[in-house]
Amino acid sequence: MVVAALQAADEYFKESKKLCEAFNAALPLSRNPPLWRTMKYLCEKIPKDTSSKVRINRDLYSYERIVETAPTLPDFALALKPDEYQLPQVDPSWRTENVKERQSGATNHLNG
Repeated sequence: MVVAALQAADEYFKESKKLCEAFNAALPLSRNPPLWRTMKYLCEKIPKDTSSKVRINRDLYSYERIVETAPTLPDFALALKPDEYQLPQVDPSWRTENVKERQSGATNHLNG
């Protein structure tokens, strides 16, 4: 009885999968409803506003206009001169003798 139920479920699954694929492959039968009221107003207004803003921005930010109105930059040569810097004195613990002694002490401690 269990085997028969599994076979029936498998057949239903295969049939359902075929119907699902057929449904997804089919062209839609419905259309978008026609626009009216607020959506109609917005769909007409938005393209008009964007085209006028594009035209205004194109006029304001054209390359020729930017070049004409660009200010001359001051000479920054003085500001870019680096300050003199002196390194601090080397700490005595950084001397090579001290480093070698500490390294050999560390290896003796590990080997010990």
